[in-house]
Amino acid sequence: MTYDEALEENPVVSRAFAQRECLRHSADFEEFVRDVGDHQQYQARTLLIWLGY
Repeated sequence: MTYDEALEENPVVSRAFAQRECLRHSADFEEFVRDVGDHQQYQARTLLIWLGY
């Protein structure tokens, strides 16, 4: 998925996908969970904003 697709369509991504993206960005997934909550799915926009995009 591209950045534009994620912002415009705002799809839901799995917990595993969010965890992989945090790892790819050298971000702490546990901190992400503390900040946005512990869910099985996340809005792509939420993940991107948290990662600093």
